[in-house]
Amino acid sequence: MTSGDDEERGSSNLRGWLSDVYFHALAQGQADKLAIRLGAKATVTDPAFGRADDLEAIGVLLEKQAAWLGAHKAEFRHARFTSGADRDVTEGMVRYDASGTGAAKGKRIEFPVAIVAERRRAREVDVRLYFPAATLGEGHELALPAAVPGDGAIAPEARALLLALNSADESALRVELEKTATYVDPAGQTHQGDDIHAQLLAPNRSGVVFHPVGSADDGRVAAVEGNWRSGGGDGVTETFVGPGLWVFERGDGGLVSRVRLYGSRG
Repeated sequence: MTSGDDEERGSSNLRGWLSDVYFHALAQGQADKLAIRLGAKATVTDPAFGRADDLEAIGVLLEKQAAWLGAHKAEFRHARFTSGADRDVTEGMVRYDASGTGAAKGKRIEFPVAIVAERRRAREVDVRLYFPAATLGEGHELALPAAVPGDGAIAPEARALLLALNSADESALRVELEKTATYVDPAGQTHQGDDIHAQLLAPNRSGVVFHPVGSADDGRVAAVEGNWRSGGGDGVTETFVGPGLWVFERGDGGLVSRVRLYGSRG
């Protein structure tokens, strides 16, 4: 489905890929037009404001998002866009005025965010936001995490890297990464050199495993959605920890040169 197909969903006049226009629409006071663009069959999941799956609830959620952005003089800076067969992904940074009573009060803070728009049958669309919700400030009650649906169809290259991560296999991980590769964690901190391997493997060494459910892959960038789960094996049921989004960017030689993780880290 193309951006043009999305535009036929309603007469919102919001042009472009859905993930790409999402934050811009909210920042420009166009939550009502964004709701029309999403349509009555949409679902929106936000780690801070929860999940909405009907037109009225979506309108309320969008207004809450827009109100928070306005109250904190927030700005969205677009960084990257990736389009796949059934979903598109926009990455960027949100910069805002901190509130609360902590040391950060009054300062401009930024955090990484990714928006995924998954296109389904019968003009259904699922929008999922990934960002560290705890950064929104003191007193903000976080929503319960929701598992991401899907069948696990992802590119072979991304699957090999996830296998190395899930098995906490540092040797296999080094095979997949360029020597100068960088990793940006959910808080926006960049790691490279010897530090990158320890940081990438940290959640998996504690028994938390990432289960992929789908991806957007344009041949150079693979954005893989999935769910972090802990436990399992020996008759023990796995426990859902939270959703996450890995982004693997391949360099000219075919190895992964940049890794980014959004949302939960397990």
